[in-house]
Amino acid sequence: MGFYSYATHDRMEYLDRPHVSETADSACEQLSTALAAIDTGDRRQDLEAGDVAIRQLVATMRGLGEKALKDDSPALGWIGDWELVVGARQSLAAKLGTDPSASFVVPQTPDGHPITRRMRGASGRPCNAAIAAATTP
Repeated sequence: MGFYSYATHDRMEYLDRPHVSETADSACEQLSTALAAIDTGDRRQDLEAGDVAIRQLVATMRGLGEKALKDDSPALGWIGDWELVVGARQSLAAKLGTDPSASFVVPQTPDGHPITRRMRGASGRPCNAAIAAATTP
């Protein structure tokens, strides 16, 4: 009984429910492909196109439903981190209007670490490339 309890226990730091983690992996692969294909020659347009792709990942994940996401502890926070990335990308796009050399600033956790650390820690390997591409525009 103890092993079953351990094996089915939700690990707080990982997307570990199969449906949630598989959906995240697939959405991340699609995001990586979409971000790699964006090259308009204009940084602001590239950022905006990338934001559309990131929002699609968020919509795909939210499409799993609130219950499924709550049942996999880090899922809602992980999705929130993607939304923070979009916000930071939008800030960069706005700054580019007055400062063409502005650079992207990765949002931080309350304890001062980049959210990318938490994002990579929660998700599987397929998301590492998507996280890197989204946060190095």
